[in-house]
This record gives sequence, structure tokens and C-alpha cells, in this order.
Amino acid sequence: MFVIRKDNMLWWRFRQLDKIGGLVHGIFGPDFSSREPCGPFNTSFAAGQPREHVLQWRRKLGRVLGSEKVVFLNQVHGENVLVLNGKGTWGPGMPGARADAVITRQRDRLLVIQVADCQAIMMVDPREKVVANVHAGWRGSVADIAGKTVVAMERYFGSRSSDLVCAIGPSLGPCCAEFVNFARELPETFTGYKDGNRRFDFWQITADQLKSVGVRPENILQSRICTRCNPALFYSYRGQKTPLRFAAAIGLL
Repeated sequence: MFVIRKDNMLWWRFRQLDKIGGLVHGIFGPDFSSREPCGPFNTSFAAGQPREHVLQWRRKLGRVLGSEKVVFLNQVHGENVLVLNGKGTWGPGMPGARADAVITRQRDRLLVIQVADCQAIMMVDPREKVVANVHAGWRGSVADIAGKTVVAMERYFGSRSSDLVCAIGPSLGPCCAEFVNFARELPETFTGYKDGNRRFDFWQITADQLKSVGVRPENILQSRICTRCNPALFYSYRGQKTPLRFAAAIGLL
């Protein structure tokens, strides 16, 4: 990954995704060196900031990537996958559908996932021109929402999992993902991803879930940046108990 500063935001990108024609993407975090009148970068209406301040950041994210049609979800740590067709009106102030993943073939739609430790998994099918974005916390990982999104791309748009390129953004790393109550919260199949201190490697869990539905290992991109270890770059709920959220966005223009 590499990062640039633009409009008082840190804009992270995967070089491999940059090579795909027509695709735009980015992971947007706070630039703590800036002093914006609308407050720190945040895309969540639930964070306690004035609504207009959040809207300013959402609009700015869209401008940076080149579209005003920004699709946000009402993320609930579930397994529902939203399939966008030609219906509906989308924009930074529109209420989000209750889902934790979204897929579309529509052009000029930016699919946004909000996170502060959870994984944002951006997916693209360069052959069928389909994109997806996935919110995967530990509950989403247990439900295999990443794998289910791949299956939905195959079902609704004719994608082949072997064609997909999937990018896992900054999130809670194996260094910090401690689960004291793992025996109750996580399935036994996750035990092989645990170290001796009850910490789990959810990066590898997601990679293996993607491989299990046919995504090629070389097409699984990992930022390998832990949000809790990098509070100067990203929000971390575990590290900061913050309601603020940074965002990952992907779309075809």
C-alpha cells in the first residue's frame, strides 16, 4: 500500500488495484495534522458529531474519488449482502440499507464501508466489471461474510472467484486481537489461528475463507496494518474507545 495526503485526509491505496482500468478505491483516515472547522475526519452519523460535519466529510470522500453517488450501509455485524441494481437514489445523506456487504455492476457508485478495527474487504472482478465492499468484524468472520459475498457475486453477476482481486484493509491485527471469551464467542475451527495469549489472526482467517471459495492466493492483498498499533493513522475502538470511523471505498467510473 501507499498513502498520499489530499483535502486533509490520508488516502491509502493498493498498487495492484490501481492497475485495474476504470476502478477507483481508497482507504481514508484522519489527518491529525489538519485543523478542519468540521472537526476530525469521520463518516459515521453515530459518532456524536453534527450531521452537517459528517456530510461534509462524506461529500469530500466522494469528490476525491470522482462521484457524488456514495453508498453507505447500516452496518450491523450481520451477514446480509446487498445487491445494487438500477433502482434507488444514492448519496452521502441517504439512509443506509441494513447490510454488511454490498455488490454492484453499476458505474458511478462508490461503495463505502466504515471501520475502526473491523476489516473492510474490497473486491473487484475485472472481467465482469463487478465490485463489492465487505464489513467483517469478528461476528462477520464467524458468519463467513467474505465467502458469502464471493458466492453472491457469482450468483448475481456471473463472476468467477478465480478472477477476483480482494484487498483487506487496515484492521485489528494478530498482535492485538485478544479474545478472553473465545471459547464462547468463536467457533472451534478458529482455534488454529490462536496464539498462546488468546490472540487470533483474523487476517489469515479472512484469507483462508476467500481461498476456500476459489479466490487465488496471489489475488488476496493484505495491508497488514494493525489499527490499534497505529493510532496516529487510524481509529481503533479497542485502542481508543472512539465512536469515530474511517472508511474504505471502491467503485467503477
